[in-house]
Amino acid sequence: MCERRRRAPPHEGPAGTGLDRCPFARCVAVTTVPCLAAGRRGDSRDAFGRGDPRRLHDDPATPHVAVGGRHGRSRSRPRPPHRASAVERAPASTTTVAQAELDTLDTRERLGEAAVVRTDSGIDLRVATTTTLDPGDGYLEVWLINRDGKRMVSVGVLDAGAGTFPISQSLLDQGYLVVDISREPFDEEPEHSGDSLVRGTLPA
Repeated sequence: MCERRRRAPPHEGPAGTGLDRCPFARCVAVTTVPCLAAGRRGDSRDAFGRGDPRRLHDDPATPHVAVGGRHGRSRSRPRPPHRASAVERAPASTTTVAQAELDTLDTRERLGEAAVVRTDSGIDLRVATTTTLDPGDGYLEVWLINRDGKRMVSVGVLDAGAGTFPISQSLLDQGYLVVDISREPFDEEPEHSGDSLVRGTLPA
């Protein structure tokens, strides 16, 4: 005797929706209810802003743009705007205005050099030593001394044997042309200590 099994009834949707007798109601309900995470109608992005690769095949109106990779990832994302690299940017123009050798005051041994350089942003005094000067228990300070030997201004502290210090053209025009590096103690006195290590005179 053959046993007959009763087939399960088709899925019934809510009454009055037209889906109460459709055997494919579950499929129709899924495809007709818009996804809230997608945003606007026809937007193929999910809640995380990622494109749906199935849209390239499901929607015949979508043009098949360039697709690459094993998983068919779309490459339709716009490229970022071009930015000039360091090589493409025009280098800042520099002009050496004056140079001077920095020598010790007693033996006249050359231990460095100074240069006045004009750039697009102004005028700089560049100082470099060929050997490490001993700051003792203090630090090294760079000065511009007037040719009269009485007036001087500090332009900055020299660190690691080289430094670039912004200066003004008027300072040079007033005769501050003697470059001096001194050893200064850590005290409250802003004046020159009188302990000059090297010195050189820029041409007028």
